[in-house]
Amino acid sequence: FNAVFTGVDTILLSRKMAQEGYLTHWGNAAKKFPHDPFYAFAQRIVDARKVVLSDKLKQSAGEPAWERTSVASGDLPREVNALKAGEGGDMAVFGGAGFASALIAAGLVDEFQLFINPAVLGAGRRIFDQGGFRNLRLLGSKTYDCGMVVSRYAPAG
Repeated sequence: FNAVFTGVDTILLSRKMAQEGYLTHWGNAAKKFPHDPFYAFAQRIVDARKVVLSDKLKQSAGEPAWERTSVASGDLPREVNALKAGEGGDMAVFGGAGFASALIAAGLVDEFQLFINPAVLGAGRRIFDQGGFRNLRLLGSKTYDCGMVVSRYAPAG
């Protein structure tokens, strides 16, 4: 994860991901557990600019709820294209299947990095159903000693 995040300067989050504790968890990990093996990743999450895309969540007056985090409208094409046009490195996305599907359907994803971890998660919503990406082009793949495989894809068309 740390290697992947070296070029990431902005993290896009769904409202649900932000409100359900993702930022709080990694913020606490970065402050309280400097000897934990996940500390470097936690610190990277804290240091990155974070944008929560939502029409339901409103930025409160004064300090934002999370460090280096802003709330932008849920107009995905407008907000993501504005971020892409700005200066900075790559963006990473954290959110559920609905959020991922909406980004894919709007044509806003330039590359997919699927972290495949050998764990059973059960039934769930498919992220590629709405986007029409039946064919993806493999850009590269890397395996790790723990059994995880990271595969990078781009839309075929």
